[in-house]
Amino acid sequence: MKKIIGLIVGFLMCSTVVFGASDRYLIESNLTEIAQQSLDAMFGKHNFIVRVQVQMTDSQYSVKYTKESNPKKSKSRGKQDTDQVYILPGVPALKNIAPDSLKQLPYDSVTTLVEPKVKRMLVKVLVNKSYPRNQARKAEAVLKDILSMKESRGDKIKMDFRPFYEDPNEKAQSITIVPGQEKLLSYSNLFYLCLVILGIFFMLLYSRYQKLLLDKDGGGDSGPSINVNPNLELPEGFGGSGNNSEMNLNMAQEVKRYFDFISQNNISDLIFLIKSQKLKPDYISLIISFLPPNLAARILNELEPKVQAKVTVLLVDQRLGSKDLLDKLEKKLKSDVECFVGGEEKIVGLSQSLSNRQRKNITDFSKKENPAGYKKLRPHMLLFDDILLLDDSELQLVLSDLNLEQLSTALVSVDQDLFSKISDNLTKGARDMVNQYLELKSESVNESQIEKAQDTIIKVLKKLDSQGKISLSEKLKAV
Repeated sequence: MKKIIGLIVGFLMCSTVVFGASDRYLIESNLTEIAQQSLDAMFGKHNFIVRVQVQMTDSQYSVKYTKESNPKKSKSRGKQDTDQVYILPGVPALKNIAPDSLKQLPYDSVTTLVEPKVKRMLVKVLVNKSYPRNQARKAEAVLKDILSMKESRGDKIKMDFRPFYEDPNEKAQSITIVPGQEKLLSYSNLFYLCLVILGIFFMLLYSRYQKLLLDKDGGGDSGPSINVNPNLELPEGFGGSGNNSEMNLNMAQEVKRYFDFISQNNISDLIFLIKSQKLKPDYISLIISFLPPNLAARILNELEPKVQAKVTVLLVDQRLGSKDLLDKLEKKLKSDVECFVGGEEKIVGLSQSLSNRQRKNITDFSKKENPAGYKKLRPHMLLFDDILLLDDSELQLVLSDLNLEQLSTALVSVDQDLFSKISDNLTKGARDMVNQYLELKSESVNESQIEKAQDTIIKVLKKLDSQGKISLSEKLKAV
């Protein structure tokens, strides 16, 4: 009897655990599906992967006693059987029943199952590394609203930015192969054949009609007549006058274009030459006349407004330029442009090919040895330490575009002032991640990894500065 009761109790306990695990699995699956579908609909597919985990309370049974039970006694005549009282169906309770002991019998009860509730929720989100971080923060707010998360019970969202795989064959054209050989005399083939025959028929009819018109206007096979004034005198080289004149024109010959050596690569040298030699507006208009509009606009933008107006007015009237003057002007400008050395564009290109450590060494040495040259060089040598020149709002804009792991690598060997400025402008969660990374991996990072991370952040600074979102170049000129 004890074994049977033990088996029943064990079965009930196991079923409670199974039902509890099943409830948690269903709730996690439903919440994960709702969160994933919501983010895909609002922010596009293939940007987020969501996994919802919940902690739930245990399932419990609530017992409510109603009234004293009416036990069923055995009907056997034996003395031992008359002392048996049946509390559960088929399970006798061996107990001596006295008249006064009926008050101690169990009570009837109603047992109800108290369903488990969500105790804590954790939402793990994998975000595509190339997806903008500000949009990812918006997705975090959407998840809190949709899933009804509560900070009071410890609900959290953990976001991790990882590169997503993009299948190049995902958008490939799908081709359906129909089994069997296509019928030659199908309805579609007959329809297309009729269209081809009708097209050929109308083409023949149209060509016949055109031939009849030519015969009618030309009076036979001689072709259309062209009346030419016999007294018209053509310039030398274009034939003589009269009926025997013939014009030999080579329409395929290309016309020489002056100043064709000017391109995007040397337009800055030409602008410097125009300014330094103070060319007259007449000469500048001649040069601009032969240049593409984008190059001509760059030259005009560098001129004073007064000179711009004069050059533009000279371009309105079309006139014939002097070949000797154009030959001399082109020869002089070309020889001068070919001899140019140095310039801002050269130093900008060179700076992009140098690492942050090399740029820092150059600026430090030039500051000591050649202060005047340092002032000219400094605006074109952007360093990682120049982050100190940014305002807090500008720095926060820069940090929003950076990868935290890359930022942590770049901060391994920086000065305390720079580290404090960047740390103060990070959010609490980002600051904790950076500090945790520095504690775990700062000793395993080598110099090349640090240089690479700093150079990547410098490229972000240049991009935001060129877009006008930060004013770092203007601040470097004032250094």
